[in-house]
Parts: sequence; C-alpha cells; structure tokens
Amino acid sequence: MLSSEERLNIDKLLNIVNIVDTLSSIPRVGWVQRGLSKFEAEDVGKHILLTSYVGLSLCCEYREICEDKDVNCDSVVTLCLIHDLHEANIGNISGNVRKLIPNFRQIELKQLEELLKDYPKYIRQYVGMKFLNYRESKSIEALITNIADKLSTLLRALSYYLRGYRQVIDLIHNYTSEVVRLLNYIKCSEFREEIQNILHQFRKFLS
Repeated sequence: MLSSEERLNIDKLLNIVNIVDTLSSIPRVGWVQRGLSKFEAEDVGKHILLTSYVGLSLCCEYREICEDKDVNCDSVVTLCLIHDLHEANIGNISGNVRKLIPNFRQIELKQLEELLKDYPKYIRQYVGMKFLNYRESKSIEALITNIADKLSTLLRALSYYLRGYRQVIDLIHNYTSEVVRLLNYIKCSEFREEIQNILHQFRKFLS
C-alpha cells in the first residue's frame, strides 16, 4: 500500500496547472523567427493539443486501413501529451540551436526528470518510460506519435501560409520531408500511401 507521501495530493495536482499554464505561455520559436508576433505564434500547449488530436486521428486510421487492432491509440495520445512536456522547464529551442548543444537529448530527459521530481515514483517511472519510447520510436505507437508531431507542425505552417505568412514556406518543405522520412519506418503500405496522399494535397494550397 502507498504511503501518504507517495500519493497524489492537492499540491501536486495544482502543479499540473502551473505546467499547463507555462506550456501555454511559451511561443514556438520557429514561428516567431518567421515574423509572427508572440501573440499570433502557436504556443507549446496548443502544439501538444493539436498533436494529440492528429495522433488520435492517425492511430484510428492506421487501425482501420491496416487492419491492426493491436495498435493502442490510448498510448499514442499519452505519448503526444508528454512529447514536449520538458519544454515547461527549458522552453522551446530551435532545431538549429539544438544541433549546437552536445548531448541535448540527455539534457531534455534530465529536465523532464527535474519537472517531475516531486511526483510519486510510479508516475515518474511511467512518464519516463513513455518518453523514452517516443524518443526511440521503436513501437508503432511511437512512430505514429512522431509523425503526428511533424504533421501537426506542417498543418500549422500551412494555416499560417494561407493567412499570408509566406515566410513559413521553408518549414512546409522541411516538415514534409520529415514526414516522408518517418514513413519509411512504417511497414503498412496502405497507411504510407494515405499519408503521402495527404502530403500531395498540400501542393494545391501552395500553387
């Protein structure tokens, strides 16, 4: 049986409010770099929510067209919800800067651990295990989550492009390439073709 110290309490639950508020106050730097104001730019919290909905949609699609009911959509949504959780501690850092920082992935993991240090051990272990699953992309659920992450950014970029922010075009090209790269790890050809068809539909908006 868990001791009182090991259980959730009101302080720990209130801290979730702080984490959500923090994530919702951090603009994604890629949008700001391309001319959107901090008020217009998508924040990390919105990105996590969008990724979760996209991930759920992709997972349901995968289960249906690949006839694979073993794929766990609950796990996909969980991975989507935590995939950028560490940014509540370190903020949103551009990809170019990440490449300059040695062992940046280890830093992110350490910051996730720091963020959850006051939570019960069973929560820390569960979230840590899921986060590593997402990072290593060894399961189909993790692959779907990674595709959802990139596709949600691509969709957001397209929405800005259609509002007149033409300077996001490089992100549209970059994230299209990222989704295509990730599809190479998907064994189900029907799902690959489905996502490739969605990417093809982007072109009509860019002409």
